Amino acid sequence: MTVRVEKPAFNLRDKLTQLDKPVGVHGSQILKSETPQDTFKLVGAGRKNIIINGDMRIAQRSTNVTNISVTDTYYTADRWKLWIGNAGTFTNSITTVDDVRVPGFRQGFKYECTSAVGSLGSSSSMLFTQNVERHNTLHLKKGYPDAEYITVSFYVKSSITGKYVLEIYDNVNNRHCSKGYTINRPNVWEYKTITYPPDVTGRLHPASTTGLSFYWWLVAGTTYSNGELTEIWQSAVSNQRSGGGTANIGLTSGATWEITGIQAETGKVATEFEYLDYEAQLALCYRYYRRFSPYSPTGTDNYCGYGIGIINQNFGGIWTFPLDIPMRDRPSITQNNLRIYDGSTNANITAMNTNRSSQTSIWVEPATSSSSFTTGRAFLIGGNNTAGGYVELDAEL
Repeated sequence: MTVRVEKPAFNLRDKLTQLDKPVGVHGSQILKSETPQDTFKLVGAGRKNIIINGDMRIAQRSTNVTNISVTDTYYTADRWKLWIGNAGTFTNSITTVDDVRVPGFRQGFKYECTSAVGSLGSSSSMLFTQNVERHNTLHLKKGYPDAEYITVSFYVKSSITGKYVLEIYDNVNNRHCSKGYTINRPNVWEYKTITYPPDVTGRLHPASTTGLSFYWWLVAGTTYSNGELTEIWQSAVSNQRSGGGTANIGLTSGATWEITGIQAETGKVATEFEYLDYEAQLALCYRYYRRFSPYSPTGTDNYCGYGIGIINQNFGGIWTFPLDIPMRDRPSITQNNLRIYDGSTNANITAMNTNRSSQTSIWVEPATSSSSFTTGRAFLIGGNNTAGGYVELDAEL
């Protein structure tokens, strides 16, 4: 006699989710992933952060700059740029972070309004920004049917509570998507995550120019704020860039805004911050900016040496050297408080003349006000009796 036993069908994934197992939130997300690609994204294998120096550890230029007003440049932490137009005067500093609300981070980026603007003009603006090279945006598949979500996470605090805006701007196709976040308590670190939808319009092809820009709006006049915050990708509309306005820290003297732990990654979920070795983070920054300067905790390296060259005319010479890390583009080269010494004559460098440099090798012709150098001699280039001397190579976006 044959006995047939039948059991009702059941969904194994549903049964697993019902088990009382300590899988945690991330484990549950992995169990729910439908494809190997989904699991790969959740695990975060490979470098995932589109942002460079999101924990503000690298600051080659300075750690404190005062009296910043009308500007569009880099000041302290590498890769981070400040734009100000009719928004007040500010101090920018790298500050120490020591707060249990910000685990794993020890440095932050701070703006303090030292002189408030009386009233905002229609085009008043202040933005904290990072420009991302197109080479580093291709995995977003922007402009394709399978374009990725982008999730941005960060720790932020400000003395001014209220709504703020973070905009992602496509510089190639003139498209943008802006979303708001709220600082709820004054002077308390808060963790924020913002997810941006895929953009199936506007492709980004490989190039060493700017692809996407991330704009944290801190001041916005009506030109940028009197429209609606649509929170979708669209052709750029000026009055929707900071639609509905932002908290405008430039209206209050003494107002502060701080940020650290910035990560931008593919997917709908913010994952743990990608901590890179210091050397790896520094190498990423070197592609855009590099400063050769004395390193001495006691500040006594007044004659720090930078290299050797050859005198080719009585007022200067040729200095060339290879770069161990290629730069994004041929850099501009400037110096401060350096001099040439050929064994008998010293002279301050007054200019870095003809620049025949490339992304991988530097050729520059330092000139002095002297006319006493001997052609054909070798020379040393070094500090001019000050620890403040440096050579900087700039290929920023």
